[in-house]
Amino acid sequence: PVCPAVYLCWGSQGQPTESAPSVTNVTVGGSFQFPFIPDGNQSYRAELKFNSTVLIATWIFQSPPFINVNYEGKVKILENLIQLDNVQLSDSGFYDVNIDYLSQSTSQPIRFILQVYEPVSKPNITAECLGSSVTLTCTSSQGTNVEYSWETAPPCGESCLVHLGPVVQIPFSDTRDSIYYKCTAWNEVSNETSNPLEPNLCPTQQPAGFNWIIALWMVIPALYLTGAVIYIKRSRKGSNIADTPEDGHLSPSPTTEPVYIQEMRVSSCAVYSHFVSGGD
Repeated sequence: PVCPAVYLCWGSQGQPTESAPSVTNVTVGGSFQFPFIPDGNQSYRAELKFNSTVLIATWIFQSPPFINVNYEGKVKILENLIQLDNVQLSDSGFYDVNIDYLSQSTSQPIRFILQVYEPVSKPNITAECLGSSVTLTCTSSQGTNVEYSWETAPPCGESCLVHLGPVVQIPFSDTRDSIYYKCTAWNEVSNETSNPLEPNLCPTQQPAGFNWIIALWMVIPALYLTGAVIYIKRSRKGSNIADTPEDGHLSPSPTTEPVYIQEMRVSSCAVYSHFVSGGD
């Protein structure tokens, strides 16, 4: 249950509970009041102990009261009650209120049990696609003894509750419909709910072996291409080897006999003389 910031703890007969004390939950920063009722007009001494350490003590005629130096400004005595303010996680534990009378040698302590909680913060949802399902994880950054629950957003039939715990796995088959999930983080003093999330975040699951088919379609052309390149290189290398004699020396290329052209120079005077003489 979520409890208020200030508490009064009374028994069924108007007296503080003396046996089998129940645990009272308190929020960090809140206050708690330890009530007591003195017997008649007798002089008495009231004190509050925390795990056997005296926090405050006073006689009815004493002023001011004794206060533990570590609790100054945090504990005070009011009329018929002792108040503890600004409680923290470290204040969880057993508290005893003792009332001592001058006319009596013993007193019966009144025990209280306090459990201080830090309120939870608004949780967040993370999604992860694993195998054939999506995994939703709910986390709250603050809070003491945080519990988690999952539910679907209405309408959700007879019950919206889906799962208890921080992690829930949802099969892909259940994510096809537009169903929104939300988680609630809670403890004894508070509760917060996340924003709704549609788990249809993962890609559609492919048939079994689909990934292998895609891989083969990518690998086979590459193998063919590599093989073709190797074949062409080897073919060219073999052609070069065939043109080389067994002794490893290249035969000389056939030579062509040179053709010499003789240039005859005839003077113009000789030609003219021959022409006049009639060619003799």
